[in-house]
Amino acid sequence: MLTAAHCIAWGSGALKLRMLLGDHDLHSNGVSGHARSRIVRRVRKIKMHASYNTTDTDFDLALIEMNRPVTFRRNVRPVCLPEAGQEFAGREAVVAGWGRTSWNGLSSSKLKNVIVKIISNHECKYELINGD
Repeated sequence: MLTAAHCIAWGSGALKLRMLLGDHDLHSNGVSGHARSRIVRRVRKIKMHASYNTTDTDFDLALIEMNRPVTFRRNVRPVCLPEAGQEFAGREAVVAGWGRTSWNGLSSSKLKNVIVKIISNHECKYELINGD
């Protein structure tokens, strides 16, 4: 599983995580219609990007190896990763997660998504520094 390193960079306790695949509501019982929609897996291993550090947003990636394989289906699919060197600035992307929906706000129990414009790393760093 691909995730943001900052979401699991809190030590060995991350190895006790349970991963929920195929569900959009963390408070549901995992039933969608009459078929079970939720897959639960435990962590076998976590691999953070070698250049990740907590002081900036560069290389904020981690891979989680699950304790068992997953069979893909309609609501559980692999992520598409770009080839090295591809440029995406100016294009649109979908960002999804259960994170906070406002500054210092509460996390959402339902999966949210938003379409965002991709900016270059240079522009991102400029905005972080200047807060514009």
